[in-house]
Amino acid sequence: MKCKLRLEYKPSNPAPIPRHMNTKHKEELMDYEKEQDEKKRKAGTLYQHFHSATPKKLKMASNTNQKQLELLCAMWTATSLRPVIVIEDFFYNI
Repeated sequence: MKCKLRLEYKPSNPAPIPRHMNTKHKEELMDYEKEQDEKKRKAGTLYQHFHSATPKKLKMASNTNQKQLELLCAMWTATSLRPVIVIEDFFYNI
């Protein structure tokens, strides 16, 4: 359903838009909010995904493994800029 009414948005007074939505399109607005809540619920959280994992005993990395990890992290950062652009990552916003 598309509303034919055209409202002018003014940053100094944005109240007419929420007022119109709440009075004329309350049901659609509530359906949209339910849909968004359902998407968030289905996606879950990082805590839910990793909390149930069984804890493992960790051991210290050898000097060779530590140097290899540092090299791989440096290459990853330099080639993909991943740590720099992580905020724009789709999965970060879920």
